[in-house]
Amino acid sequence: MKNPRHNLFIISILLKGLFALGEAAVGLTLLISPPGFLTLFIHFMFHNRLVADPNDPLATYALHQLHDFDMTRHTFVALYLMLHGLVKVGVVAGLYSERLWAFPIGLTALGIFIAYQMERYFATHAPLLLVISIFDAFIMVLAWREYQALKNRRA
Repeated sequence: MKNPRHNLFIISILLKGLFALGEAAVGLTLLISPPGFLTLFIHFMFHNRLVADPNDPLATYALHQLHDFDMTRHTFVALYLMLHGLVKVGVVAGLYSERLWAFPIGLTALGIFIAYQMERYFATHAPLLLVISIFDAFIMVLAWREYQALKNRRA
């Protein structure tokens, strides 16, 4: 049995992989959906909340974001989510397979994503970006330690 740090690494990257698959699926769904689909979906999701409380913070936030969501932004978000998810799935696959070359590539990709997410966080103050960046940084620390241990085992 591997050590607990390795187990934590495996669990973390598998969670990251599942989240990345979800991102890619949402991106693809947005990309192939008709223009009014997102509006109908958001209204459907938050209708009951708004009926119960017209000032519900989550529902009003979602509808406010939707108000400024034009087709150019729709396409960008769809492509970003799809590509972001697919790249992270590739990173997770490389890390999980313990390929030494995958670790520097994965660390670089995660670092770039964190930098972009933090830039967007400071522009939008969207808490989800901060949470995702913290989780990515946590995975980077685990991946770096796993990379060092793997190199030592193979030396």
